[in-house]
Amino acid sequence: DINGVKEADETVTVAAGDSQEVSFSVTKEDAGIYSVAVAELTGSFTVVAPAAFSVSDLSLQPAQVKPGEAVTISASVANTGGEPGSYTVVLKIDGVKEAEKTVTIAAGESLDVSFSVTKEEADTYTVTVDGLSGSFTVAPAKPLVNWPVLGGIIGGVIVVGLLIFFLLRRRRA
Repeated sequence: DINGVKEADETVTVAAGDSQEVSFSVTKEDAGIYSVAVAELTGSFTVVAPAAFSVSDLSLQPAQVKPGEAVTISASVANTGGEPGSYTVVLKIDGVKEAEKTVTIAAGESLDVSFSVTKEEADTYTVTVDGLSGSFTVAPAKPLVNWPVLGGIIGGVIVVGLLIFFLLRRRRA
């Protein structure tokens, strides 16, 4: 019996004074501790859940950068199973695989996985890590010259120059 339920039955004939080994093989899918009884003997066995992983807490910092600046993309990977295992975290940007990292995590533990990404082209990029998504923006680089201010200064200098020119011309006349 396993947990009080008859799983297998075998009839054996044994001569007086002899012994014979009897083996049973049982497969259980569900994790847990199982009680076993064979005649008046009892025992137990444990089925451990395999490693199972979940990914959460996607973070992109900072959300906006200048061309060439790094964005740190991180997520938490948890092993919710009963055994240690390895898991490969895949980072996609705009649907294209950018990077991957394989981590080994003990049963019941979690680990933060981080990637550093740099883009040169101004755009908004969509990030996906195992079904979680977010985005970051590379802002266009600001021009080195502020043309409206420079134009105002040049215009002001021209006006002042013309005023001085006309005032000096008037005095001579």
